[in-house]
Amino acid sequence: MQFIQTTITYIISAIIICSIYNFTINRYILKKDKISKEYKFILLCTIIYLSIIFSLNISPFYGFSTTINWSDNLNLNPLRILYNFRFRLTSIIKEIAIFIPLGILLPLISKNFQRVHKSLIIGIFISLFIEIFQLFLYKGSDIDSVILSGVGTLIGYFIYKLSLEIKIYILKDKNNYFCKYKKDKSKNLSKLYDEKIIYFYGLMFLVFITVITTGFIMKFENLNFYNNKIQASNAYLINADNNNVIYDKDSDKKIAPASTTKMITAITVLDYCNIDEKVIVGDEIKYVCYDASKAGLKKGNILTVKQLLDGLLLPSGNDSAYVLAKYTGEKISNKKVSTEEAIAIFIKAINEKAKSIGANNSNFLRPDGYDKKGQYTTASDLACIAKYFMKSKILSDIVCQYQVNDEFIDGSKVTYENTNELINPYSEYYYSNIKGLKTGSSSSAGKCVVSAADIDNKTYICVVMGSSDEGRWLDSLYLYQCIK
Repeated sequence: MQFIQTTITYIISAIIICSIYNFTINRYILKKDKISKEYKFILLCTIIYLSIIFSLNISPFYGFSTTINWSDNLNLNPLRILYNFRFRLTSIIKEIAIFIPLGILLPLISKNFQRVHKSLIIGIFISLFIEIFQLFLYKGSDIDSVILSGVGTLIGYFIYKLSLEIKIYILKDKNNYFCKYKKDKSKNLSKLYDEKIIYFYGLMFLVFITVITTGFIMKFENLNFYNNKIQASNAYLINADNNNVIYDKDSDKKIAPASTTKMITAITVLDYCNIDEKVIVGDEIKYVCYDASKAGLKKGNILTVKQLLDGLLLPSGNDSAYVLAKYTGEKISNKKVSTEEAIAIFIKAINEKAKSIGANNSNFLRPDGYDKKGQYTTASDLACIAKYFMKSKILSDIVCQYQVNDEFIDGSKVTYENTNELINPYSEYYYSNIKGLKTGSSSSAGKCVVSAADIDNKTYICVVMGSSDEGRWLDSLYLYQCIK
């Protein structure tokens, strides 16, 4: 994966720089106060850990700007992440887990960190430092990250203490610490520990500088860097205000659309339906393939067109697509028709709509975009559809939301979470300028995402098709950096 490859670059750079630093300190400053092999191993683990945590959170390679959007890039509302807790559990665990190794390493680095409050202060300080730097990154800053980082540091510290107690119990030796320096008769041990704390701060600073420098070097390479790094087989980036093409990779090649089809499905539905109209779910959901994404609809559910659009665009529900297709197809025909006929009428309507807005190289055969022979689109067509899609306030308001709670007319309650990681504020791929749009995934299309972003008061549309699960997010972030 690209992120792993990039992180390895940071780790190697940090190890080289820190090795020079370690040699200099030991040869010219500590001199005879050599550290043990065990402690050298701990330092190596620390370098690797800091490289990973810094590259994950503060590398300018993943987006950097000297302009701060305070409204979007900063959250000072404590424990906001706990709202709808069960839907954000993964993000909470991740925020905590990433700082657990720090809680273990700190008391191993120095005896001064073997007091819980000192380890906690260092953990919070590092997290706060990262969050301040993130004000200039696409991810933004969040007070919850500082709180959860402190929790992670505490958990790591208590894991260390428990491991130490177990070791003491087994060895029956309270003075046998794993991380104890070789004593030097010419120096007081406590003074040596103080020197090691300064040594650790220097090490942390060097890793930080290495990650930032390496990130900027990679970021400011020419456009060929992006050509080499883009995983997607097809990609297209345009300024939607003036149709200026910023990036193009096989944008006119015919490809499978997957669930990006749901953009034209939603557009067509609003041509014929009011969002407050009531719809009853029927047998049309049997057309949904067993392995398709679903919005959890059941036969007999009564809900509005707006709620069906929520289920169509956020969790990418194929069941919502077929319910909308049947309902809209019946309205178009203006007479009683079978489910199959209604869906066929709707498919004809979406193809006509696509051509009317300029998407002339597409042929849609299913309202959900599930793979079917003869169904195709192009990246440039999808950008055209996306541009038209974002003109609808109803649709653009839906796709910019991370989470929606709906209560159907029949009393059923659902919570829909957006499949687009670019707008998930707790995702490592979050970019605050993103305003939507639609993801897609199928065996023929690969992993896809069509996104819209507002940057410097201009609207951009980015289409990434045929990438990997992680690659579609990274590809999109790379392409948006081309704008700067």
